[in-house]
Amino acid sequence: METISTVTKFDKIKNKEKGFIVITTQSHEFNIIHRVSCSYIMKKHFIKKMDSKVKKGDYLWFDSIDQVKQEFSDLRDCKQCNPLDRKLRFS
Repeated sequence: METISTVTKFDKIKNKEKGFIVITTQSHEFNIIHRVSCSYIMKKHFIKKMDSKVKKGDYLWFDSIDQVKQEFSDLRDCKQCNPLDRKLRFS
């Protein structure tokens, strides 16, 4: 697991297009997992979250889905990239 704390690190990870990003938040009861290549993972959202006066969560990078599952027991699957391959409600 690696915390993405700078725009440089964000760009480096996005350019690799490998692994998974979990966005943690204090404003929801759940964390959301995305593939690194997911179109929902946008630099402008990352910057907004990091620049907020009261930081309410993190962007965490994982090399494998197994690493994510070891760290988090309850995750929401991204509706766009569906990294956990769960049957989505609108499918």
